[in-house]
Amino acid sequence: MITPGPDAKAALMRRSMIVAFVPYVVMLAGIPFFNKSVNEGGVPLLALWIVIWVVLVPAFLALAGRLLPRAEKEDRL
Repeated sequence: MITPGPDAKAALMRRSMIVAFVPYVVMLAGIPFFNKSVNEGGVPLLALWIVIWVVLVPAFLALAGRLLPRAEKEDRL
């Protein structure tokens, strides 16, 4: 079995960290754009934006978690 070099492992770890960090950055970056007095279904747009990203964060963390164990398993081999 061919194992990837240290550069490939580092790249995989970097990707995992970026995927885990994306939802927090997007949620915070969107606040100035969605901080309006517009209501969607009786809910302020900013609250809707935050709720959507709170729901999406676990999906991003699950994806990051799927990337991370591969790098850890390759370290153990």
